[in-house]
Amino acid sequence: MGKNFFKEWRGDFTNPFAKNQWVEAEGSSLTGKEPQILANGGIVVHPKCQNAVKVFARESKDRLWSIIVPANKLDSLKQDLAAAGFVAD
Repeated sequence: MGKNFFKEWRGDFTNPFAKNQWVEAEGSSLTGKEPQILANGGIVVHPKCQNAVKVFARESKDRLWSIIVPANKLDSLKQDLAAAGFVAD
């Protein structure tokens, strides 16, 4: 799972809440088992507002990425993440 996915991925949507690109994250909002899920190649989804979610994925031990997407585009993003090798069920 590489940096190229996070640097090159662009969603096919427009939304005032969506950043449409991955950014490096600190992960300070992660709780409970979420850091372990990320360490195991999974993703973590947090509600951001009524119509958007924030998705976290870990490239490596040292690099965490996040993106804000419209909630109705989450399944499409999950498909892209699964194709890149993430556990995005």
